[in-house]
Amino acid sequence: MAAIELSAIAHKTVEDIPYQHLHIRITAANGIIAPSDLKEIVLPPDIIWSQGVVIEGKAPTWLYAYLVHACHIAAWVATFDPRLGQD
Repeated sequence: MAAIELSAIAHKTVEDIPYQHLHIRITAANGIIAPSDLKEIVLPPDIIWSQGVVIEGKAPTWLYAYLVHACHIAAWVATFDPRLGQD
C-alpha cells in the first residue's frame, strides 16, 4: 500500500460552478511520510483538468507544494488550510 492516497471529490460553488477537492490521506502505519514517498503518488484518473482543484488534507507543506505543481494544468489550483482564520 502506498503511504499517500489521493482522491478527487466533486463540488460546486454557491454560484453552481463545478470544481473538485483533491483529498490527501496519509496511510503510512506510523503516520509519517518522507519525500521518497513521492515516487509512489498517483493522481486520481477522474480529475477534470478544465475545473479548479482545491488540495486539502493533513499533510506536510512540501507535499502540498509537490501537488500544486502536479496539478498546475488545472483551470486553477488552491489549498485549504482550516487553521487560517482562527485566533
